[in-house]
Amino acid sequence: MTAVSVADLPCATFTVESDSLLFCTTESAGNPGDEDLAGPVSVFFGGNLTNTTTDDYTYVSLQPVVLSVTPNNGPLDGGQSLSIAGTYIRPLPTENI
Repeated sequence: MTAVSVADLPCATFTVESDSLLFCTTESAGNPGDEDLAGPVSVFFGGNLTNTTTDDYTYVSLQPVVLSVTPNNGPLDGGQSLSIAGTYIRPLPTENI
């Protein structure tokens, strides 16, 4: 196996664990707010396509959403630590395929 692509984007890295398992780290497919991108997972050997999934993998654009800020006030001279809670704040985990 010489390459793996996801939705026509090459995997940044891939590791073949066994005859039936490999791990792929996806490349960036855009920025938050971009359109979702979907496509098959393809495996190449010697530069030739050897297999493609029938189901698509979808890169989903998940924009951070702030749900709460604690405390909701602080001193004018600054220095206040805030706790900001929400969804999709951290980078998404690597997807193993």
